This record gives sequence, structure tokens and C-alpha cells, in this order.
Amino acid sequence: TFGSSVHLVCEIYLKTGNTIVPGSYEDGRDTLDITQEHIDRAVQSFKHLPPPQTGKVEVFAPQINIYEGPEGRIRFAGKLDWFGIYPEINTDHHMAPDGFDGLWILDHKTKSNFDGRYGVPTAEKLAQDAQGLSYAHVLTSPAIEDNPFVGTDVLFTHNYIQSRSALRTQRVDTLFRRDAIVQQRKIDRDIGQAMVLAARETSPEGVEANTSYCRRFGGICPAAEFC
Repeated sequence: TFGSSVHLVCEIYLKTGNTIVPGSYEDGRDTLDITQEHIDRAVQSFKHLPPPQTGKVEVFAPQINIYEGPEGRIRFAGKLDWFGIYPEINTDHHMAPDGFDGLWILDHKTKSNFDGRYGVPTAEKLAQDAQGLSYAHVLTSPAIEDNPFVGTDVLFTHNYIQSRSALRTQRVDTLFRRDAIVQQRKIDRDIGQAMVLAARETSPEGVEANTSYCRRFGGICPAAEFC
């Protein structure tokens, strides 16, 4: 996909400091055909990124238990584009409060249009991002042995790259407060329990329907006719 190709350009830059040339590249189990457009759009965002060869790039999050109970357990599964420790990484691009010292997570995002309802969010809106809060929940979890970041705030960044029309990039930073991270931990646990219970069902009728999302993303769900 376009997003995966742009991600790979950013990933290789963060790992090596190099800008790749057009061609075919292995990316896990996939082969991506990187074009000059992918490169040009990604390069526009390099000014928003931490210095190359700092932090950890494209790594799986710790697979801690999200839920564990008599019905079974489920573990977290996710891959982080980049994370490091702030302010050990020297960068001029930040919105962390003075004196902040802790985890910094960065995620690359492509959007076809930066404007409108589904455009680039504000810092306040990004502070409610469930995916980012879940990453913060895992990386600050007491389930990780000798974790120095338990109960801390987390700096979170989205590196936005427009995939159509003009070459536009934008960086949005926010701070996940510990209270919001703890709340997300509870939400993730409830979701994990619901997934464990649903996985044990042998009939769709045994799973409670969630109709609140039928029109959540700007239109009727394509499965509505037979759901």
C-alpha cells in the first residue's frame, strides 16, 4: 500500500540516516515497490523526525497480558514505528513541557487530505488516540520487569504525510497523562475480556451486537445488508 511504502522510507532513514532510491524492497513477508513519489513525500517529513540511529525503530511492543481470567487470556500485539527516551535524544522539534523526562513514541500516518472532518487532528484530539494510549499503557506497564516508566506521562507524536496532491507534512505532539493511560488500561482490559468471551462462542447470535458503529465512519457499514 501507499502508506506501507512511505513508512518504509521513513523507517530506513531512522535506522541508517540514508534516503533510499526507487526499487523493490523486502519488508517482512512483503515486497514493496518504492517509487520516487513515495520517497519525495516521505523526505518532506524527515524534518519532523528524531535524529537517525536513535531510539528503536519498527519493534514489536512487549506481549503483556491485556486480560487474564477464568475464561482465558489475551496478549497485546502491536508494532511501534519508533520510540525512545526524551530528552536524551537531542532534537529541536518537540512540544514537551519543560523538565519532561520519559518515554517518547512516534507513529507515521498517511492521509489523502489534511483538511476536513478526517484531517490532521489537534494536539488535544490526539491526546485521546486509543492506539497511542494503548502503546503507552504497554510500555509503562508494571508487568514489564524493572520498568522505570511505570506511572509516568508519555510524549506521543504523529508524523503526518499527505498521500495525494500537494507534498504536505505535519507533525502533531501531545502528552499522554498517567491518568489517561490508566483509564486506557482499563478499557483495553474490558475489550480483551470481551474478545476472549467472543472467541469461545460457536454462534454469532451468542455475541452481543454493537450497533453504535454502523455509521461511525461517515457512511453506512458495507456489511449492514446482511449483518
